[in-house]
Amino acid sequence: MTQIGALLLQWQRHAHECEVKRAEEWHRNLRWGTDHIVAGGDVGLLVGVSVLDALDDEPDLPKSDSALIDSILAGVFPDTSDSGAEENYNHQQEEGGAPDDPDH
Repeated sequence: MTQIGALLLQWQRHAHECEVKRAEEWHRNLRWGTDHIVAGGDVGLLVGVSVLDALDDEPDLPKSDSALIDSILAGVFPDTSDSGAEENYNHQQEEGGAPDDPDH
């Protein structure tokens, strides 16, 4: 009986450690994508928005993390209330430039 309890505890600890590592990696990717957006330029903006879009599609994403992504994207595309910022970026490109593109 003691062995079963120890095995359950070990399994529970492993599951918790995996979840913590997943959350840490998710936040590193969020930071990486945001850094690309802040760095500017068309490629950086597209890469950053694509990363945030992929992170936003993760199953079981807490609402607070989804709201964080939406806030970041709202700062990039203020006229967008949805996280469909990549489509807005593509539309901006078709019209001659990204919102922060000083050449257009």
